[in-house]
Amino acid sequence: MSTSLLLESLAKRLRLPTVKKLYKEMAKDAAERQIPYEDFLLALLEQEVMQREENQIASRIKSAKFPMQKSLDQYDFAALPVLNKPKLLQLARCEFIQKAENILFIGNSGTGKTHLSIA
Repeated sequence: MSTSLLLESLAKRLRLPTVKKLYKEMAKDAAERQIPYEDFLLALLEQEVMQREENQIASRIKSAKFPMQKSLDQYDFAALPVLNKPKLLQLARCEFIQKAENILFIGNSGTGKTHLSIA
């Protein structure tokens, strides 16, 4: 069995789809640029970890069943000038989760509570 097929088979068995997908291209690049083996392996594994983290985030967002995807970049802070923007940006750091604190958004209809909660 060729090395390439063996690597693909092992990556599949070990459930490393990003390694399976990227190793040839990254190995070729590393050889051309004379990158040490350890650096090549580190970069390849970093790609696997980053892809897994992205997949986990996407899965969590999907399972949350948000009515839409929103971010703080999309929120119009000028539309509600009384909103304490520094406090909101502090909440966005999610420190309240480690402290086991609850957050409650209260306000009139159309003020962006759902947007801010999703973001």
